[in-house]
Amino acid sequence: MTLNKILKWTALGAIFTTPFALIVVSNSLYFPYVSGKHFVFRVT
Repeated sequence: MTLNKILKWTALGAIFTTPFALIVVSNSLYFPYVSGKHFVFRVT
């Protein structure tokens, strides 16, 4: 695969997986509804 194809699929994957970050709730953190989403958006 060329670099352009890899970058294209990486960008598309990030775009389509980002909306699923809305359902992330981490009960072990101090602010469970905000902190969990923050970490997921940071990774994506």
